[in-house]
Amino acid sequence: MKYKLNFFQAGIAMFILFFPLQNFAQLQSTWTKCLYYDTGGMSPYHYDSLGVGPSGFAVRDDGKFYVMNMDYEQGYQSIYLLDTSGNQIRSFQGIGTYATLQEWDCFGLVATPGNSCAYIEHYFDFGGSPPPTLTYKLMHINSSGSIQTIHTWNYPDVLSRIIPNYHNSYYCKINGEYVDLSTGIIYPDSLIGLGPFRNDEFIYSNQQTISRKDINGIVNWTIPANGYSAVALTERVVYIMGDSLKKIDATTGTELWTKEIPALGNPAILAFTDGLLFMNGRDLTVVDSSGTIKGQNTINLTIDPPAIYSELSDGSVVGGGTFYSWSRYYRTYNRSGLVFKLNEEGHGIIDSTSFYHNGDADLDGVLTFYDDAVIIAAKLNETNSTVNLNFWYDYGLLVYSADWAQSFESGLNLKYSDNNLDNVIDTNDFHLLTSYSPLTGMWQYPHEDSTGIPLYCAFADSAGFDDDTITYYIIIGNVGEPIDSVYGISLMSGIRGYVSYTSYDLQFNNGVLGDTATDLFTYSNSPYPPILKSYVACRTDHQNITLAGGDTLATVKCVLNSNSVPGAYPAYISAHIIGKEGYSIPFHPVSDTLNLIITSMQENNYEYKINVYPNPVKNELHIIAEKQIDHIRITDVVGRVIYSEGVHDEQTIIDTTNFEVGVYFIRCEIAGAIKVVKLVVDN
Repeated sequence: MKYKLNFFQAGIAMFILFFPLQNFAQLQSTWTKCLYYDTGGMSPYHYDSLGVGPSGFAVRDDGKFYVMNMDYEQGYQSIYLLDTSGNQIRSFQGIGTYATLQEWDCFGLVATPGNSCAYIEHYFDFGGSPPPTLTYKLMHINSSGSIQTIHTWNYPDVLSRIIPNYHNSYYCKINGEYVDLSTGIIYPDSLIGLGPFRNDEFIYSNQQTISRKDINGIVNWTIPANGYSAVALTERVVYIMGDSLKKIDATTGTELWTKEIPALGNPAILAFTDGLLFMNGRDLTVVDSSGTIKGQNTINLTIDPPAIYSELSDGSVVGGGTFYSWSRYYRTYNRSGLVFKLNEEGHGIIDSTSFYHNGDADLDGVLTFYDDAVIIAAKLNETNSTVNLNFWYDYGLLVYSADWAQSFESGLNLKYSDNNLDNVIDTNDFHLLTSYSPLTGMWQYPHEDSTGIPLYCAFADSAGFDDDTITYYIIIGNVGEPIDSVYGISLMSGIRGYVSYTSYDLQFNNGVLGDTATDLFTYSNSPYPPILKSYVACRTDHQNITLAGGDTLATVKCVLNSNSVPGAYPAYISAHIIGKEGYSIPFHPVSDTLNLIITSMQENNYEYKINVYPNPVKNELHIIAEKQIDHIRITDVVGRVIYSEGVHDEQTIIDTTNFEVGVYFIRCEIAGAIKVVKLVVDN
């Protein structure tokens, strides 16, 4: 049997999987827009508490919507009015800004009757003393674009939220209580709920009941709370949530249904369809008015999970977040406010040809060496004559690039492989890919399934002491089963856990990929020296390679030092191969464990006596030392932390009844010294 990689068939399968014919036309209405792109100039060391990107949506009755956006750091905010195609109709720039010792920041954007919106402006004077000037303003933008101040609160009053009502006023949260701005009626924060409805009634709840009342306090209906609280409403329904999700008729208070909704995240109401949006990290779930999951999507374009969601009048989902263009040194250096539209099931393509992660060669929204580097290698020495845009190399500040004339057969444009935007795909592009590891997620296992070509890890020795050299081999595929149609290969290797090295070296073996001295290009880097090694290889003539299954692909040698904690640790290996069409195919890592039994160094150099009993232990472990114990950490044989606690005493007792039967390692820190003791749990 041979592993055949038919990339054309794989591409057709992926197309059918993600683009069923009945939804294809519907997906064409989705879009991604960049509100504002900061092309640099802000200090990379400055982390403004307001962040960057959109912080609120306000959908108008006519379908258009406002977006409040932090355009760049140090407080420059704007509000944009967009149509349902994402086109900007009007912008209100500089509503929040920053000056020397002064700052204006805005928040709390809401839609108001008459196709208008309102928000809170907060002014703070850092130079005033005593006390500093502190002012909150309720601001309103009408449908014609005029901005006016509705009301001002001065120090020490704090305005934290506004809820527009339909008697041309607002419920304003002032110092923990809601005040009706027009009537002066005060509603304690613990009692005010969601609202209001168009007849000015609102949901009023406490720990005992959930009620619908009017502004005069007359109750329309009341139901027992029973641990539930109101989470969303439209003119027709009210959703309350506790240990389940209940839908209540907003007019009568009648329960319509109860559903055991799983933990999908915080809900947002779909005002036009009476459904709900749930956002849990990057995962978006759309629930229809019957409580049935209508569709799900994962948002991967942004580095951080998208921040806000709403629904347009046509039932489509609109969301937004912060997009980071990759920087060599600081991922927070170059950013954008991002808005996208999906269909009513939450489906759609969240992508843009205007901006992307430089070096994200496979365009999956994440920079990872094992899948992006091999695509870069496959087009090594390709050049482009098209001029790139906004290129600034001194700080690795990478912004836009025009499309290249060349692309893979899969349609991936070669600009995604040109990491530093110098119009040449070369080794500098690998260096940038491995030099900023926090963005690449190098320590994450790329593939947890059991499919694909196996990649084995075999150790030449199973035990080690300080200064010992541990050797292990990375074996590709199965014996007698060659792997055809390989255009290049990438590999990353390390060992996870509390293991320390004085050196770590990985080398491809000659003869497996070809003659490395003549016809094989190789690139190597250590993003985390000396514990992690990355490698990529492809033929210099860009011809396919046939890999001999069962051969040793690479050899790893690492020298331990005295900081290594005893235990059994899994070897970390991840790899991709690529065909000329540009599709990256993963290997499946199958790792053994490296057993480190390090006892001599710690015990011989340890000057304080320690007593651990009973050992084996069943229920209660006693640890007594002749000097104060600073910290105790217990790990299992694969390096997982089972117990970690500061002690600050000469003795302690640990309950082990919930420990699984097996071998553990106790690491005690005393006055800068470390004592490691092997523990057997036999419950």
